[in-house]
Amino acid sequence: MNPQKLQIDELEKRIEIFAQARVLPNPTTGWIRALRSTLGMPMRQLASKLSITKQSVLELEIREMEGRITLNALRDAANAMDMELVYGLVPREGSLQTFIDKKTRELAQQIVSKENQKD
Repeated sequence: MNPQKLQIDELEKRIEIFAQARVLPNPTTGWIRALRSTLGMPMRQLASKLSITKQSVLELEIREMEGRITLNALRDAANAMDMELVYGLVPREGSLQTFIDKKTRELAQQIVSKENQKD
């Protein structure tokens, strides 16, 4: 088996797990606020663990809800709550191999189209 096929197969296994999570909505308040509230952790306690102010925790939670948070900030918040950040990327449709095959076909069609325009 060629190395690229092995790499695709390995990523397929990981993507399959993350693809299941894709259908689950994130908490409307964001993960940080939802977990902090569920754990009964006051904002000041999380602020202390992160060595930031309460206002900064509020801003962090707002940035997460707005999709403007960094992975490092999410990782730090997760660590402060004794959690672990887990993330992944998955194809919008189908498997990784299906995605690769689709992109290969599209590229081939573009090449053929350009060659036909030259004639």
